[in-house]
Amino acid sequence: MYTPLVESATPLAQELRGMREAFLSRLVYQTYAGYVMSQMGKLEQDLRNRGEIRWKHAMHLVRLLLAGIHLMKTGRIEADLREAARDASSLPEQPSSREGLDDLLRRVRIAS
Repeated sequence: MYTPLVESATPLAQELRGMREAFLSRLVYQTYAGYVMSQMGKLEQDLRNRGEIRWKHAMHLVRLLLAGIHLMKTGRIEADLREAARDASSLPEQPSSREGLDDLLRRVRIAS
């Protein structure tokens, strides 16, 4: 109901999408917590069976956590968290001293 990739929808589907926020409540915490615990189980199983985690499982866990936190804070589901993360970030758009960083890299390369 939240994907931005809908190409066509029946009138009923459009009506459901129009009232999708009516389905949201603090109960989503339990849903996301269940997803997170399931993903943690996959990571533990990776460690037992392979001796290392699968990064696909770890990244999915991170996405679940970010999406759940965003939903609990804002009351909105974001299918693509990149924009929400950019908007919420206190980081500058560009490094504050690009010339200084370039100078440091040149000196390190020359010295090595």
